[in-house]
Amino acid sequence: MLFLNLWNWIFGVAPVNAGPIGMQDSLLQYELKFIDEKWDWKQLQSEYKVFLVVNTATGCGLHKQLGQLEELYLKYQSQGLLVIAVPSSDFLSQEPLDGAELIQYCSLEYGATYPMTYKMHVASEPIAPLFQWLSKIQKPKWNYQKYLFNAQGHCVFVAGPTQEPLALESQIQSLLSV
Repeated sequence: MLFLNLWNWIFGVAPVNAGPIGMQDSLLQYELKFIDEKWDWKQLQSEYKVFLVVNTATGCGLHKQLGQLEELYLKYQSQGLLVIAVPSSDFLSQEPLDGAELIQYCSLEYGATYPMTYKMHVASEPIAPLFQWLSKIQKPKWNYQKYLFNAQGHCVFVAGPTQEPLALESQIQSLLSV
């Protein structure tokens, strides 16, 4: 366990072993509300089998990851991958945008077509229920913490902020082939 913790600290990546690690919870138990009302969380749960949840911030130096998230989404959406952006201003207030303005910016700058939730507190009070649970798995260290979930909504992999989304491709492919 010490090695895994050291590995995660250095590389910002942690495979999640031991089955459903989020206690008895599942991503599918949490309510998500999207900025664009065309997205319905219950319907998305039945259409997709792999979920990548990322806390995002357009004012962060890591913002180019929004484009890589779109690359993954376009490449694997038809096979069952859903990318979910969760905007947050918890780290140095680096998400100045909200609502339709946020969707428009991400669409114009990065071609983003994946769903985006309303802003959530991911690390500062009051922490959203989803991130209270995810913090038991691994608390977000910064913007762009990535949580990968299987079809049952169990977290199977966590990648830190500096780990680029495209580096998760092999884990995504493995989950999609199940």
